[in-house]
Amino acid sequence: MRKSVSVLLSSVFVFSLIAATGCSTAETRTTKINVPTAQCMMCANNIEKALKKVDGVSEVAVDMDVKVVSVTYDATRTEVAALEKAITGAGYQANQAAADSAVYAKLPDCCKVPQTQ
Repeated sequence: MRKSVSVLLSSVFVFSLIAATGCSTAETRTTKINVPTAQCMMCANNIEKALKKVDGVSEVAVDMDVKVVSVTYDATRTEVAALEKAITGAGYQANQAAADSAVYAKLPDCCKVPQTQ
């Protein structure tokens, strides 16, 4: 009986040790997504909020000077297409994916691309 308890405790310890050392399948990646229709810091905030709702996204940085979003995410939980969909769903173009036109129409004027005359 004592030997069985000892073996059981040893097994539990080994499995706990394996779990604690990070036998994780996470695959962290960072990608850059062009957001050419973003116009202001409100746009940047909207894009950041939309991306942070995507499962697996850990970091978002919007650079309005070059209109590029850097996104760090777990590739086992999401993919670039889902990131682009989150941005387009917020009303902004993401790479070559067009913004959701109904959402874009509801954005404040400062978030819309100026019309040329």
